[in-house]
Amino acid sequence: MSKINLVIYSVVLIISLVFAYTVHCEKGAIDIFKAENENISDWHEGWAGEPIEATIEIKKDEAIIEGATQDKAFGSVHKNMTIDLDRYSVIKIDVKSVSYYWYLIVSGEQFHFDPTNPRLADGYALLQESTNKTGKYKYDLKKITGLSGKQNFDLQIGVGRFSGDGNIGCKAVIKSLRFIQID
Repeated sequence: MSKINLVIYSVVLIISLVFAYTVHCEKGAIDIFKAENENISDWHEGWAGEPIEATIEIKKDEAIIEGATQDKAFGSVHKNMTIDLDRYSVIKIDVKSVSYYWYLIVSGEQFHFDPTNPRLADGYALLQESTNKTGKYKYDLKKITGLSGKQNFDLQIGVGRFSGDGNIGCKAVIKSLRFIQID
């Protein structure tokens, strides 16, 4: 190989490696809105046997969550999953828009009240309290909950408002929701 070809090859290789690193910086991410993820069940509307409080529609890898009741100020959708927190401990969510408030919870029998950790309660861990802010957020489940290894839980996304009748008109558009590895 001539010196010129070797230089060109080296430059192209370096550019492709830099591009690959910047585009795919989330090594081993599990995209929750992709149907092909085997360990993730379908989304369910409502919560714990309650009537449907919110609905979800996934379009082009975005989720649209909308309130669906005149009885309750908040409503949610949920998805059961098993995740190895030693490999994928961080949830990353990108909220595109919100009309009132959105929140994010994980629930399961392994979550117990801890007076030193305001995010933990019996049966759930509050990752994001109700907020009207958009943007990108990260939550490290291992650090928040103290759990490790494979965990089965429900991931719950909700919408709502603090006052008024019901949650109709409450809407959040989620651009992405992933479990990611952090080096």
